[in-house]
Amino acid sequence: MTDPDDSQAALAGPGHSVRNSMIDSERAYRLGPDAVEWMEKGKKDSLRYADISAVNLITYAGTGATIGQAKITSRQGGSFKIRSHHYKGLAQFENRRQTYAPFIRELLGRVARASPDAKFTSGNSAFMIMWLVVAAMMAVLAVVVVMISYQTGDLPLMAIFILLVGGPLAIREVMKGGTKTFDPLDPPERLL
Repeated sequence: MTDPDDSQAALAGPGHSVRNSMIDSERAYRLGPDAVEWMEKGKKDSLRYADISAVNLITYAGTGATIGQAKITSRQGGSFKIRSHHYKGLAQFENRRQTYAPFIRELLGRVARASPDAKFTSGNSAFMIMWLVVAAMMAVLAVVVVMISYQTGDLPLMAIFILLVGGPLAIREVMKGGTKTFDPLDPPERLL
């Protein structure tokens, strides 16, 4: 005999389970007929698609991977984040993009249909400004490296290593730009 909850879950669509950080508990998300639902520490909660006012998708550099994140904002002003990578322990993350991408893609479509005035954005202006500051610091470090090399004849290897690794990362993040809108029915693959 089939459990009614199991058949309902099968009809609901993709699910995703994730622990965002050390201070969070694991949340199991699923898409219900009219709401995104989750269970955390044995307690169920939900947010109706029609009550979602905004979804912001970003990607950022994580430990050995690019992490995807969706920030869901309700009309009442509350928000929560769903990430693509599951926190397992100190500096240990498990890539769960195989469930994150289809879950977020389907969630976007359901929100777009139920809440036509919702805002769908990608990027984060604060992240871009932070990476712009990092890029500027890299430029100053590059000038210092050249001056030290010219005056002493020595190459500061650690500074060169930081420039070679951090420079391209900072430039890549700055090039993403600030906040932009996207079509929720055709979200950019790079954000999933």
